[in-house]
Amino acid sequence: MLESNSIIQLLPVLRRFARAVMLDAKLGDACIEKMLNQVLQGEGRKDGVSQEVAAFSLLDRQFADLELPSAALHRRALLLTAMEGFPDADVAKILQIATQDVMQLLISAETDLTKSLATDVLIIEDEVLIARLLGKIVTNLGHTVVGYATTHTETLQKLGEHTPGLVLADVNLADGSLGSDAARDIWEKHPNMPIIFITAYPDLLLSGEKSEPDFLIPKPFRPEYVQAVVSQALMRTSRNT
Repeated sequence: MLESNSIIQLLPVLRRFARAVMLDAKLGDACIEKMLNQVLQGEGRKDGVSQEVAAFSLLDRQFADLELPSAALHRRALLLTAMEGFPDADVAKILQIATQDVMQLLISAETDLTKSLATDVLIIEDEVLIARLLGKIVTNLGHTVVGYATTHTETLQKLGEHTPGLVLADVNLADGSLGSDAARDIWEKHPNMPIIFITAYPDLLLSGEKSEPDFLIPKPFRPEYVQAVVSQALMRTSRNT
C-alpha cells in the first residue's frame, strides 16, 4: 500500500497536478482530500510500480468519471507528461491504458491546444534570457507578447499601455519587489486576469494559505511544461467567461 511518508513528500506535486486538472484550487484540494481518505482506508496499492506512480494513479481515479473538459483523458496525459515528466510507460499505468495509446492521446492534446484562443501576454521577468525564452514559447503557441517588465513599476507602466489576456510573473523582480505584489495590483484592476507565477522554489508557495497561486512554473522549466500550464490557465479563464 502507499506509505504515509511517500504521500507527505509527494503532496506538493500531487496538489499542483490536481489543481491543474480541475482548474480550481479548492476543487483540486478536495480531490487530494478524497485521495488521502482512500489511502487511510488502505487503497492505492499497486504491485510492481513506484510509490509515485501509485500515488498519481490513485489521484487520477478521482478525475476519471468527471465530465470536465480539463479532466479529459488526453489532457491528463499531457499534464502527466509535460508537467510531471512521467515517461509513456508510467503514464499508461497511471491512466490504466495501453502504452501504445499514450502517443495518440498526446497528439489529441496538442491538436486541442492549437484550437485555444490566442491572447496577448505580458511577461514580468528580470532575467533577459528567461524572459525571451518564455516569449518564444508563448509565441510558438500562437499568442502575442505585448511587453516585458523587470520591476513592479515597469509592470504598471506596461498595464497602462496594454491589457493582456495572460501574465507570466517571476516571484523575485529586479528592484527587490515581488511578483506577487505586482499581481495584487493587476487583480485590483482586472480581477479575472490569469497570472502564472514563475519561481525556483514552488513548494514554498504551495503552503496551504488562501493566497497561494493556482498556477506555478518552476525554474528551471521545460517548454512543454510552460505550454501545459498556459493552456490550463487560459482554459479556466474561458470557462469562467
